Amino acid sequence: MKKRFFLIGFIFTFILPSHLLSQSLLWEVMGKKSKKPSYIYGTIHIQDKRVFEYSDSVEIAIDACDAFALELLLDEIDQKEMIKHMMMKESLDDLME
Repeated sequence: MKKRFFLIGFIFTFILPSHLLSQSLLWEVMGKKSKKPSYIYGTIHIQDKRVFEYSDSVEIAIDACDAFALELLLDEIDQKEMIKHMMMKESLDDLME
């Protein structure tokens, strides 16, 4: 009887939470000295529908960010077209006015 309770407790303590965490794509990361959390959303370039059907928590995390960075697979995009969108239209003189 004690073995059954131990087994049930083990399942609910270790196995079930790890299974639920493995379903998550949004991870909060906190450093020892950091005042604000960072987030990792992994991974963007897989063929998993969950990547593109994210919950409201992902949008909230992105909106709360000071900076947002993505991983790009450069062999799958048109780099010349990407550069057009990365360049600022204003010159340095325009910015200094």
